[in-house]
Amino acid sequence: MSDDTDAQALYQQMFDPVPLVNGFSGYAAPHYYALRTMMSESDPRILQVLAARGPLGVVIDHAGDADGALRKLVLAAPGATVERMERDWSSYRVPQSVNPPDIPDVTGAPVRIKSLVTFPSPPHAYRALDGLRDTRWSGGKQEQSAEATIELEAATHVGQVVIDQGVFVGDYPRTLTIDVSADGGTWEQVWKGDTGLHAYFGALRHPKEVPLVLPLNRDNVRFIRLRQVGFGPRDWSIAELHVRQ
Repeated sequence: MSDDTDAQALYQQMFDPVPLVNGFSGYAAPHYYALRTMMSESDPRILQVLAARGPLGVVIDHAGDADGALRKLVLAAPGATVERMERDWSSYRVPQSVNPPDIPDVTGAPVRIKSLVTFPSPPHAYRALDGLRDTRWSGGKQEQSAEATIELEAATHVGQVVIDQGVFVGDYPRTLTIDVSADGGTWEQVWKGDTGLHAYFGALRHPKEVPLVLPLNRDNVRFIRLRQVGFGPRDWSIAELHVRQ
């Protein structure tokens, strides 16, 4: 999946009367960076999601898969079969997914954030709370750790933390940890993982906000610490930050 091959796929689809997942029109849809990144990283969850509503057909140009990683990814999908095998290309059928992964949508009443402290770029923390989706706090390129610590007005139940990516759709954290505290002194880690699938679902459901919805479901929380600890080619950016009950 690249700008060049996506244009070819879009042209070919005129002769193949089936819906196309990838394509090129001069406009990159908000979900597309996460989709392509998960494919390039051989994340099996994206195939399960794409096949959630029915069987998925996959065609692979061998010139763009020199190490065979994409072919291995597709054949590793439960029930995947080879449809055709040619010298330069091959095609596959992935059956409809059973219990595909899902990410919860935004829910719950908002909780007011009293303050936000960030590292690095502490003077720019306010940009994550200014109500604008085209401004951001940035932790810089994901080659070192960065963090943002939220203080609420009082300890309360927290159902979700929601990070809006806004126009910065590719700047989601590769590995994020979330710690909570009632007093700012004693911390408990309550979530850790990658957020590619969160970015994909968030962009499809809310293409202007592109929310990363991170479920916590914890009581007696006043402080929430977000730490980016992964590595990736993009910045970690927060356009808008929300806490919800």
